Amino acid sequence: MDRMNVDAELLRELLNAASRTALTHRGSEHECYVLGQLEATANMAYVLCAGSGNDELELLCQQLALDALNRHSELSCNSAGTTRKPREKAVSTTV
Repeated sequence: MDRMNVDAELLRELLNAASRTALTHRGSEHECYVLGQLEATANMAYVLCAGSGNDELELLCQQLALDALNRHSELSCNSAGTTRKPREKAVSTTV
């Protein structure tokens, strides 16, 4: 399979833009969605630069994807604890 020429600086700018977008939406109702976008972008950038010899960029991609997953897990845990449970029906003990 042929290697693709990838501009590392453009990939870095793409990752910076995705990170800034995620930070802009921190605490908003859309944060989980934006974190998913950040993770996907970081993973795609990693696939494009893997094996290119740009270890710093590979590590940045991995770290951003991991940070996005960790933050998403935090949000999922917090919302799971505050989710309302359905009311149980009261059982009548009178005949």
